[in-house]
Amino acid sequence: MKNIGLFYGSTSGNTEEVAEMIQAETTKRGIDIDVQDIHYLDDSTEMFTYERLIIGIPTWCFGDHQDDWQDFLDYMDKTTDLSHQTIAFYGLGDQEGYAEWFLDSMGFFADLFEKMGAKIIGQWANKGYDFTSSTALRDDGKFVGLALDEDCQSELTEGRVMQWLDDILPQFKQMENK
Repeated sequence: MKNIGLFYGSTSGNTEEVAEMIQAETTKRGIDIDVQDIHYLDDSTEMFTYERLIIGIPTWCFGDHQDDWQDFLDYMDKTTDLSHQTIAFYGLGDQEGYAEWFLDSMGFFADLFEKMGAKIIGQWANKGYDFTSSTALRDDGKFVGLALDEDCQSELTEGRVMQWLDDILPQFKQMENK
């Protein structure tokens, strides 16, 4: 499978650890992904050179974007045509401490990129979570991407990541064959 770009922003290291977990697992499966911390991007358009993307976005406090994602958003050309991009999101949040804003940043970016033409894959069931609201929920009751909570459910992260990869990687593979 041709390269997939994985871009993440991480302040506490949790989103980065998940990126590393994804990279280790895809390597075991014979799939190369390019992992990049968006803090080090020189130009936001670098991300969009990949047709297949995995994007890791934590939500901070009251639905805030992590600092590097906010910087990315401030400089990103929001008129970019993303109709050739397929994106799978994973988001981190604290469903107990910030139950009213759980994964809101992931929902915001998914909405934005979808409006710019991207196809979003990797939706995730919201069973097993306890939160009040989330902009990452879709009309069908699923999260727009993989929902992770390292503060309250870190013991579930690895299993959730593996299950999610079982879903998205075949979809990425199908794209390669078209």
